[in-house]
Amino acid sequence: MRFEKLLLAAAALCLVCMAPACSDDDPATDPEQNETPGTPGEGEGDGDDDSGEPGEPDTPDTPALTEGVRAEGYYKGDYHDEGTGNYWINFTVEDENDPGGYYILCLDFNGSLAADPDFAALDVRDYPMNVGSGYPAGTLNGDGDTYLARHDDEGDFTYSEAQSGSAKVEMIEGLYKVTCSLLLENDEVCDFEYYGPLAFYNRTLDGNMSNLTEDVELTFTQGMAIYYGDIYEMGSDAWNVVLAEADYDLDINYGQGDAVQLAFNVTHGAGDYIPDGPYTLLDANTAEELPAGTMIAGIYDASYGGYWGCWFYSVRRQVEARLVSGMVDVSREGDIYTLELKLKDGAGRNVTATYMGKLTYYSGE
Repeated sequence: MRFEKLLLAAAALCLVCMAPACSDDDPATDPEQNETPGTPGEGEGDGDDDSGEPGEPDTPDTPALTEGVRAEGYYKGDYHDEGTGNYWINFTVEDENDPGGYYILCLDFNGSLAADPDFAALDVRDYPMNVGSGYPAGTLNGDGDTYLARHDDEGDFTYSEAQSGSAKVEMIEGLYKVTCSLLLENDEVCDFEYYGPLAFYNRTLDGNMSNLTEDVELTFTQGMAIYYGDIYEMGSDAWNVVLAEADYDLDINYGQGDAVQLAFNVTHGAGDYIPDGPYTLLDANTAEELPAGTMIAGIYDASYGGYWGCWFYSVRRQVEARLVSGMVDVSREGDIYTLELKLKDGAGRNVTATYMGKLTYYSGE
């Protein structure tokens, strides 16, 4: 099918809650934060040797876990075409003095290229601000890529870019410790420390775009459904469904709990409810049409709004998985749906669930 056409439509429909991203055009609030952080890759160390190359890490005392901060990491691969890996972290920090209740500190790093983009890890070392040309490994990017974002009184973000400074990355008992001291605009100093779980989600479009390490069987307590009609003009009408745990806010489509996003293709005119039947995932990159009885496998494209198709994500687990094969069986009695999910990521890991309950309807037309 014409992939760009699908993405243009998806841009208008994208369900995922967005927040500022560090670099390029990538939306940044994705599902993440659990007890299983990523582990550092080869060449890790504390950066203390005179060569500037990572050395052997120290064994520092274990700090207390940072409270009131959510850490979300992303890996864009060789984004700058210089043989180094682009990593960035959004720290969402609770702040009662901010009109929005929180601010975001974004740190943008140049590190080693990950052997596996689905499980990228940031080298343990010091990261001085990158002041020269290029994007050498072991530096922190300025020039608008590292910044502090606060809300103004209207609820919009205002940005204060880092002018100079440095960051340090450590690994202590399997968790990341990230500290930085930055000079922002208007001579404002930002000193920050975080210790806790952190995973780097794959934004390279290579690999499986899944950091699942095992099969998961999910339990959901709520769901929403949005009807978009014949938005793709590819042989069917579109329904999107989100199923989630109780600690997930369907009104903003974001929360700490597990959630799946599902994209159904149904018979034209089926706008009152999702018809019964099995729905099989297909690859929108190769499909020439979207027949009824199919679903769109997971898609990610920052230029067109981020996530579309079928995904599993969990802030609590710090997991996201692009779902690329399998099926969902739908049945309905009155306003009670039963959805049986038997889905897989690109590595063949199973994402299964059975949901029985109502779906809150929204219209996307």
